[in-house]
Amino acid sequence: MAKENFDIETEYIKLRKKFKYLPNFDLVNKDFEISLIDKNSFIIRSIRRKINDKVIFFCRIIENILYPSLQSAISGYEAGFFNEQEKTKLVLLHKKLMIIERNSLLLDVECGSDEEDVKYIIEVNKQWQDFKKELLVIIEKMKDVWKEETKDEEEGYFG
Repeated sequence: MAKENFDIETEYIKLRKKFKYLPNFDLVNKDFEISLIDKNSFIIRSIRRKINDKVIFFCRIIENILYPSLQSAISGYEAGFFNEQEKTKLVLLHKKLMIIERNSLLLDVECGSDEEDVKYIIEVNKQWQDFKKELLVIIEKMKDVWKEETKDEEEGYFG
């Protein structure tokens, strides 16, 4: 049996005809890489899950700052450069992302309808642009942390 040719963009365009408020494919793909979906079953659910994967990814990054692990010197080091005000903002962002993640989890448990998955996709896509702005600030700070010298490094102590 020949493998059918599957093109997520073509399928997404068909879905947009049925669900008029679905965002543009290129926009969703740019942020959530839905073009990596390669199967023609449960397409809307797969798109929702792909979006949720990215939400979970950033939840874990924020968690590493808020709750650094003793096993990870990296998270402990980076967390030390965030002040209490910044951590308070991180807690609020984390809560928003966790609500989104748990909504997706509920849809997985309930095996919700396509309409519910579409609603999730639309809502997260709307919010994502604001989240990206906040996340960019966080990631820039995490990167800049590595440019800073600590007191121990300045004094030549490394152990």
